[in-house]
Amino acid sequence: MFCALPYLLRDFSSSLVFRFWGLDEAVLMSKRLPRKKDRNHYEHPNPERKTTFMSSGEVAKRPKEDYTELAIQGNIRYLSSAIWKMTRLTSLYLNNNSLTSIPGEISLLVNLVHLNVSYNSLRTIPPEMGEMTQLRELLLDHNNISTLPTQLGKLFKLCKLELTGNPLGGHILDIINNPSCRTEDILSYLIDHLPGMCPLYFLYLL
Repeated sequence: MFCALPYLLRDFSSSLVFRFWGLDEAVLMSKRLPRKKDRNHYEHPNPERKTTFMSSGEVAKRPKEDYTELAIQGNIRYLSSAIWKMTRLTSLYLNNNSLTSIPGEISLLVNLVHLNVSYNSLRTIPPEMGEMTQLRELLLDHNNISTLPTQLGKLFKLCKLELTGNPLGGHILDIINNPSCRTEDILSYLIDHLPGMCPLYFLYLL
């Protein structure tokens, strides 16, 4: 469904477009990893979404908790805390805006599987995002991100991580620039550098 919901945002500098689509696993670090054949070969289950136009009145009558997919577009700079109450969301599209940060409260969206924040002005990623263990697709490309929180290494279900177009440096950049780089290579590096975390090879011996 396609609608405008200005009350969800604090920035009204441009036209705002909200899209909602209805779509008919949290893994703790002690549980098994996904099978390798399921990693790095991920396709969105609903690539061709059908939208329905809705008036603001129709949107107001429908509980926000009912929506499972949400897209926000319109040069947005800030996100309203009302979004974090939409706990049934499985997909959130915040791409092509002017966001400079994402609040840690995004981790309240415990059912989120797809998150697209590409083509913004993000400088940092909140460590709390590492608690969103349902994520399978995380698009962070084309931002101003220079470092990644090591907590992202806990996203064991993540199959697709896009980081191109960011000013990343150090060894993480060497990993990304490797032609054979896989998502699990990045996650392995991050989890190995997570403070207080035992190396995975040691965990396997326990």
